[in-house]
Amino acid sequence: MERLAHLRPKSPFRTNFTYSNANYAAMTYVVELLTGKSYYDVLDEYIFQPLNMTASSNYAALKASGAEVSQGWIRQGINYTTCLGDLAGNSSEASPVAIPASCAGTAEGIEFWTQGSGQEWAGGGNVISSGNDMVSVFHIWIGYDTGLIANRSNGRKRF
Repeated sequence: MERLAHLRPKSPFRTNFTYSNANYAAMTYVVELLTGKSYYDVLDEYIFQPLNMTASSNYAALKASGAEVSQGWIRQGINYTTCLGDLAGNSSEASPVAIPASCAGTAEGIEFWTQGSGQEWAGGGNVISSGNDMVSVFHIWIGYDTGLIANRSNGRKRF
């Protein structure tokens, strides 16, 4: 957390959107500081239970339970300068662009995804839900359960 104060933004404030897992990790820390509870407990108490999301969990809890969870992967060893040059040199309207070897790198498992608790990355995509549970969240987003969506002909809510 202390290091976040020293990071420089990629663009001036409110001029561009830039996704950053570090910001979501910081958000989980703030939630824990404000509530005195773990981020996972807050998710369970304020999101999963009220929405009856019985098939939702978090990566760390699933991993700790021995469940099979997906492996994160990343390409390492890519020289992007060489790769971009090779891509530019291979472009042709007559044939599709072949991916040069300089762009391939090697596939490696993301260690933080498989080692440790994973809690430090809880805010960045750590929730695993069923399709039905995601529909519960979608209903809230669109106002279905709050009466904001209704069939005008009979007044009944519909999806």
